[in-house]
Amino acid sequence: IKPADKNMGMVVMDREWYQGECARILGDAGVYTEVPAADIPQLIEQLRLKLIRLVQTWQHDIPSAVFRYLMSSLGHQVHVPYLYLLPKVHKLPAVTREHLHLLKGRPIAANHSWVTTPVSIYLADVLNEVCFRKFEQVLPNSTALVKLLETSVVSADAYLVTFDIENMYPSIDNAAAIEACAQAVPYKRGMVEALLQFVMHNGYCQNHGRYFHQHSGTVTGTNVAPPFANIYVAVALEAVARQHASYWPAIYKRFIDDGFFVWERDLASLHEFLNLLNTLLPNINITWAISSHSIAYMDLQITKQVQGMVARFVVSTYQKPVSYTHLTLPTILLV
Repeated sequence: IKPADKNMGMVVMDREWYQGECARILGDAGVYTEVPAADIPQLIEQLRLKLIRLVQTWQHDIPSAVFRYLMSSLGHQVHVPYLYLLPKVHKLPAVTREHLHLLKGRPIAANHSWVTTPVSIYLADVLNEVCFRKFEQVLPNSTALVKLLETSVVSADAYLVTFDIENMYPSIDNAAAIEACAQAVPYKRGMVEALLQFVMHNGYCQNHGRYFHQHSGTVTGTNVAPPFANIYVAVALEAVARQHASYWPAIYKRFIDDGFFVWERDLASLHEFLNLLNTLLPNINITWAISSHSIAYMDLQITKQVQGMVARFVVSTYQKPVSYTHLTLPTILLV
C-alpha cells in the first residue's frame, strides 16, 4: 500500500507487480550497480571519514552552527535508504484493465538517515535561497502562481501551455548540474561543488535485502534534489533557450519538472518554441499540452475569461478524476 505519485490517493497493489517493478528499475545497469551486503559497513565508515575531511576543509565557508551540526551528525545512527515506488497512475490514459500494463513506478530512496543527509539538508537551504532569488520562473508552490495570474491580463487569443520534463531526476547530467549550482553561488563555489559531489556520487539504496549504488542521474529522495534540478534546468535549458528564442512568454513558470506558460503568438511559433526546448539537451525530453481556453496545472484549473480583446484568468482547484474514483482491477486498487 503506497501513495500514488502526484498526491493522487492511496494505491493497493499486487505484491508481484510491485516487486517486479522494483527489480526492473534497479536492474538498469546504466543507473544502478549492485553492491555486496558485506561491503556496506566498511562503505559507511569510509563515507564518514570522507565527510569529516570535507567539513573540516570547508569549515571557513560553513556557518559555525551548521559546522557543529554536521560534525555532531557523525555520531548519529546511519541506515542505507530503502527504495520504494510511487505508482504513476496519472500517466495512464485511463485507469482500466486495458491500460494497466503501462503502469510504472517512480523510485524514491528514503534518505532520512543516510551519511549524506546532513550535508544535503544544508545544501538544500543554500540552493533554495539562491534559486528563488535568481530564477524568477521557478515556483515555490502553486499559490505563487495563483497570485500572479489574479493580476495578469493577456491577449484574448493567447494559448495556455503546460509541459512535463519526463523522468527528470534520472535524466540530469550531474556534472553539468553541479557546475550550474556552483556558478549560482560564486561566493561559496568551491564548497558547494565539493559537497554536491559528495551527495550525488554517494547515492545508495536497498531493496529486499539487496544493496545498490546509483551512479547516474540525481539521487532520488535526497533533500537537495529539488533545488539542484531546478537550477540545472534554469541554467542549462531555459537560459540557453532565451538566447535562441525570438520570443519569450511574459508568463512562464515551472515547479521542478512541471511547467506552465502563456503564449501570445500564433500556433506555429508555439510549436517551434516547444521543439526548441525539447532539443537543446539530448538527455531531457519534454511533453506538453496546449489549450486555447482552459488547462489543468498541478492542483489548479486555469481558465481564460475573455473580455473583448483581452483575457483575465479564473483559477480553481483541480483534482484529477481518477483520484476520487474507486476502481478494483486485477493488480491495483485506487482508494
